[in-house]
Amino acid sequence: MENPSLAKTYSVRDVAPNIFVAGNMGVAQLEEYPIQQIEGMLDNIGANALAVHLNAAQESVQPEGDTDLKESVSLLKRVSRQLSKPVYVKEVGHGISFEVARQLDKTGVKALDVQGAGGTSWVGIESHRGNGALGNTFWDIGIPTAASILECKSASAKPILASGGISNGLDAAKGIALGASLAVMARPIFLAQQQDGAMGVQRALEQVMEEFRNAMFLVGAKDVKALQQTPYVLQGNLYAWVEQRKKLWKPNPSMKR
Repeated sequence: MENPSLAKTYSVRDVAPNIFVAGNMGVAQLEEYPIQQIEGMLDNIGANALAVHLNAAQESVQPEGDTDLKESVSLLKRVSRQLSKPVYVKEVGHGISFEVARQLDKTGVKALDVQGAGGTSWVGIESHRGNGALGNTFWDIGIPTAASILECKSASAKPILASGGISNGLDAAKGIALGASLAVMARPIFLAQQQDGAMGVQRALEQVMEEFRNAMFLVGAKDVKALQQTPYVLQGNLYAWVEQRKKLWKPNPSMKR
C-alpha cells in the first residue's frame, strides 16, 4: 500500500494459481486509504479476500502504535460493504470476546478468525522493538483460543477460524469440534520450512492432515460437518471460563444457524 513498486514481492500466483490468498490491513489503518486503493492492492496480488486484523494489544505497546480504535465498527461496515471482495477479521494472538464478536456480527464481515492467546504473541514480538517492560507485562494478555471460539460461536453465526497455538491435526480437530469451520496454523509450518525447505512444509502438512483424519476416525465423524456436531467435555480452566461467562452469552434473536 505504501510502496506499490513492491507489490510483485507479495505475489504468489505464478507458483500457486489456486491457493487462497488474503490481503491484510490493520483496522486502525482502514480510514487512511480509499476503497479504490484497497481494491487495487488486492488486485495487484491476486487476493481472494481482505483480512482486517484487530490488534489493540499490539498497537498499545508499539512505539508508533495507533490506539484510536473508536471508529473500528463503522470502518468495518464501510469497507466490508463497499469492497468487491469478501472481508473477514482476525486477531493477532489475543482472542475475540463475545462482546466484540456481537459488534462484528453487525458489520458485513464474512468470518471471524479468533487467533487467541496460546500461540505467537505479537505483544511479545513488539516488546523486542518497543517498550520491553510493558510488552513483558502484557505478553500473554487475552482470551485463550478454545475459549474465544466458544465466545464467538455464542455471539455470531458467521464462520469461525480456530487459530492461536494450533500445532497439529488433533488441535485442529478440537477447534472444529468446538464450533470453528476452519483451523489455521503458522509457526509449525514456518519451522518445517526453516528446517527442511519446501519438502519439510509438504511433510508437515501431510502429517497434519493424517492427524486430522485420524481424530475424525476416532470420534466417528465422517466429515467436517459431523465433527462440528461431535459431543465434547470441557475440563479445568476452560470449564471454569465457560461457567463464569455463559450467563452473558445471550443468543442474538436474529441469529440464523
